[in-house]
Amino acid sequence: MENERLALVLGASGGVGGAIADALLRHGWTVRAMARDVENARRENPAALEWVAGDAMNRDDVVRAASGVRAIVHAVNPPGYRNWQTLVLPMIDNTIAAARAANPGRRAARVVLP
Repeated sequence: MENERLALVLGASGGVGGAIADALLRHGWTVRAMARDVENARRENPAALEWVAGDAMNRDDVVRAASGVRAIVHAVNPPGYRNWQTLVLPMIDNTIAAARAANPGRRAARVVLP
């Protein structure tokens, strides 16, 4: 049975994404978080997050990480806060594709943009 309170937080190793992940945990959600370097993310973010490896620029990674989630928090920034004009739209396109694919036969996952 799918978890009605499962969220994917993209950017959970950052300030805003980390705060949202913590708040979701406090409110009874299961939180999956995607990071390029999972081992480093686990060391720096000891909260009870389910870490999965992936990159927000890779659509397949985001779709895979979003499987079964009810919400996706899109709190990512381009690496080094550079190249916004070429990276922001592909990242949000990947998040939208993942939301649509998250729950086949059911309503798409909700996308949250902090």
